[in-house]
Amino acid sequence: MISRIILRYLGFASISLGLVLTVLDLIWGDGILAAFHGSLLLVFGVICIKAADGDVAGPAIAMIVIFSIFVLLVPDWSEQRPLYYQLTRFANFENISNILRQSCMTGAAALGVTFIIIVGGIDLSAGSLAALVGVIIAVMIQSGGGSHLHEHPVMWPLMAASVGIGIGLVGGLLNGALITSLRIVPFIITLGSMMILRGTAKYLGHESNVPTERNWLWSIMGNLDDDMKWLVVPPAIWITAALAIIMALILNYSRFGRHVIARLCGIPVERTKLFVYTLGGFFVGIAGLFLYSRITQGSPTSADAFELDVIAAVVIGGGSLNGGKGSILGSLVGALILNVIARGCAQIHIPEFLQHNLPSIFTNATGLPTYVQQIVTGIIIIVAVLLDRLRQRRTAQ
Repeated sequence: MISRIILRYLGFASISLGLVLTVLDLIWGDGILAAFHGSLLLVFGVICIKAADGDVAGPAIAMIVIFSIFVLLVPDWSEQRPLYYQLTRFANFENISNILRQSCMTGAAALGVTFIIIVGGIDLSAGSLAALVGVIIAVMIQSGGGSHLHEHPVMWPLMAASVGIGIGLVGGLLNGALITSLRIVPFIITLGSMMILRGTAKYLGHESNVPTERNWLWSIMGNLDDDMKWLVVPPAIWITAALAIIMALILNYSRFGRHVIARLCGIPVERTKLFVYTLGGFFVGIAGLFLYSRITQGSPTSADAFELDVIAAVVIGGGSLNGGKGSILGSLVGALILNVIARGCAQIHIPEFLQHNLPSIFTNATGLPTYVQQIVTGIIIIVAVLLDRLRQRRTAQ
C-alpha cells in the first residue's frame, strides 16, 4: 500500500517536472534532443502511475532505488566537478539509451515467456533458440557469397530476418506440441529442445561464428546513423515498446488473455498452452534478431544461459513460477533491473582504500568483477521469489 502511494505521488511529480523541462528545453534548448530529459520524466511518471495501479509497485520501486544507488556510486566524488556533472555520469542520455538497448533482447523474449509462466509453464530453450535464429539470419545473408545481399540490399536482409523469426515461432510451436501431446512437464521438454537447438545452431554454423557483410539489420541494435537521428534511440527500443503495448492489451483485454489467466479457475488450457508456447517462440525469434544485430554475426555459442535472464526478469517483475501471476510491464521492469545492475557494476567507481586493501577483488579503479554482478543478481532473484511467497501466504490468509 505504501509503495503504491509513493509511486503515485512520484509519478505525478515526474509528469509535472517533465512538462516544465520539456517546454523550457524546446524554447531555450537546442531542439528535440535537448528535451530528452523532460520527455523521459514524462514517460517515467506515466509508468509509475500505471505501476501503482497494479502488482508492479514493488519491482518499480526496486528499480528506482537500484538506479538511484548507481547514480550516487558511479561518480568519483574525489574529483572537483560540478554536482550536476557528477550525478549525470550514470543518468545521462547515452547511458540510459544503452541500458534500454541492452534490455531489449531480454525484454522482447520476456514478452512471450510472461505468458508461458502465467500458464504454469517454463521455457529453458530460449537461449539456444535465439542463437539458432541469429545463425540462420547470418547464413541466409551470406548465402551465395553475399551476392543476394548485393543485388537486394533491403529485401534480402528483411527476408532473412523473417525466416529467422519464423524459425523461432516453429521452435515454440514444437515445444508446445510436445508438452500438450506427450503430457510431459515443460522443464524436461524444453531442456531437451535446448540441447537439440544448440546442436543445430553449431551444425549450421560449422561450430564457428558466421560473419556477415554490413547491412541495415545492424542498425536495429546499433548506433544511429546520421539519417536515423530522428529516432533519438535505436529502433530495437521502439520495436520492444510497441510489442509490449500490444501484448499488454492482449493479456488484459482480449479473450485469449482471459484464457491464459483462466488456469486458476480450472478451465482446460491445452490449446491455449500450445498457442502460448508458439507465441513465446515468436518473441524469442525477435530476440534472436536483436542478438544478430548486436553482435553483427551469427554465433552458435551466443546467448548462453539467456533463458535464465529471461525467467529472472519475469520473476523479478512479479511473475510466479507457480503460474497465475505475471504482467508485461513487470517483466520489462525486471529486464531493466538486470541491465541497470550490469551497467552500474561495470561503471561503478572503486574507492582507493578498497583497491589497496582488497586488490584480489577490486583489480580496477572502475567496474566490479563479473562474478559480483552475478552474486547481486542471484540475491535479487531469491528475494523476489521470497516476496512472492510471502504475498501468496498473505493472500491465502
